Amino acid sequence: MSADPNLSDYETLEPLLRAAETVGAAEAHGLITGVLCAPQANAAALGKTVLADMNPGTHALEIERLLGALRARTQRQLDERASEFAPLLPADESALAQRSASLADFCRGYLMGLTAGGVTDLAQLSGDAREIVQDLMEISEAEIEPDDDEAEEDALIELTE
Repeated sequence: MSADPNLSDYETLEPLLRAAETVGAAEAHGLITGVLCAPQANAAALGKTVLADMNPGTHALEIERLLGALRARTQRQLDERASEFAPLLPADESALAQRSASLADFCRGYLMGLTAGGVTDLAQLSGDAREIVQDLMEISEAEIEPDDDEAEEDALIELTE
């Protein structure tokens, strides 16, 4: 994700979030990104999403610090528009099923983040935005076929891009 030691990668954040009994790293990044892209992007909206159901005794301060750094980096990438924004996903060496499920989680989180950030009717979005949201809805329901790993790998790369 980044060489900056203050920012987490998927493998660092995922077990902390799972231990706290909340969403996974990919879905948390989707939520953060969705809220930041929504008309009411604010800390309260983020609090209602990622941290809302967190078990408060489990690494709470570390999780909040890492998610804050992830939010700041995501905001910077979105503001720069020319940056290399990418969803927070498991490493390419991870199992295809895990990477596919994480991409679906990111998309699901993004859609929930838009809603938490004030988008009340996804169908009312403008043409391009509505098309992107429809694509994300489809990806959020994606499942891999166990028969053809090479074709599924290619499809996952294409979806992620």
